[in-house]
Amino acid sequence: MKYADAGLSVRLTLVCLPLAGLLAAALITGLVVGSSSLPLHDVLRALAQSDACDPTVLAIVWKLRLPRSLLAALAGGALSLSGLVFQTLVRNPLADPYILGVSGGAALGVVGGMLLGLPTFLGAGPLAFFGAMAAFGVAVTLSLRDGHVATPSLVLSGVMVNAFCSAAIMFFLSMTRDHTLHATLVWLMGDTSSATLGSLPIPALCVVAGAMLVFALSQTMNLLLLGDEAAANLGVRVRLVQGVLVTTTATMTGI
Repeated sequence: MKYADAGLSVRLTLVCLPLAGLLAAALITGLVVGSSSLPLHDVLRALAQSDACDPTVLAIVWKLRLPRSLLAALAGGALSLSGLVFQTLVRNPLADPYILGVSGGAALGVVGGMLLGLPTFLGAGPLAFFGAMAAFGVAVTLSLRDGHVATPSLVLSGVMVNAFCSAAIMFFLSMTRDHTLHATLVWLMGDTSSATLGSLPIPALCVVAGAMLVFALSQTMNLLLLGDEAAANLGVRVRLVQGVLVTTTATMTGI
């Protein structure tokens, strides 16, 4: 068992180190490339907040590009981790927040709430969370067979719910004014222009906490891959674990 654990640790290290390097390279590229490209040495000076750094470069890096790059990284990490969880829960490699309608429900919650003038405490996050949970709940309800979720039906139901959410978003957008339409479309495409360093702690906290929780439940998720009945026979509280994982992924996707 010790040799197996050591081998797993080595494999994880060999996989994670190159991926961490690619992430760092992508972040540096995001700081260098833009409407006005910056020399790499100037970017590194700005990150170190060197006295020799040009104040303009310092402002571009810290106030514009760094928050946007970090937010994009957090969004990508949250969505990929959510996809891993959904693939485990439904035991289907095609599952992800988009196919199961979670992402579409989150977007519909925000867009619908914004255009209908609903109050948003703590920003748009709560609307996105409730939209994501509602969409996944509808997909699960449609896929129930004799009190159990049929995995193939869940994927098909998710695709249908996602298509409905997309149609509803288009309906809302068709009733908006020109400036609102453009801003909403850019936001739906993944706009990060409003990101600031002050706005990052909440999504960072949610993603890090969600990742830690998923990692803590990784062995339990491996047992879930054997099937609900087999996992329950091995001592897993299946419904509780599934509820925790779905709530966690919906939160990360919504944020």
